[in-house]
Amino acid sequence: MADLEVVFAAHAEIIRNLEKKPTEEEFNELYGLYKQGTLGNNYTAKPDVYDKQNINRWESWNKHRGMSKQDAMRNYIILSKVVMGRKD
Repeated sequence: MADLEVVFAAHAEIIRNLEKKPTEEEFNELYGLYKQGTLGNNYTAKPDVYDKQNINRWESWNKHRGMSKQDAMRNYIILSKVVMGRKD
């Protein structure tokens, strides 16, 4: 478990410091997996209808409801590798 958390934290740091930022879709998915991996299920209120950016993030996190923190971390690591390896 500790190894998974270390790798997860390292990938999160790399993603935060990427020169070329992920697409909005990739970012939202990474965000949702990160939140699920660190906090677990989303029990926060849905953002205001006019706050589209935060609604997208909230929905991305919420769709992972029920996923274990460990599975969320593993999926985050997999997706971050894809994002880092983009050729565009």
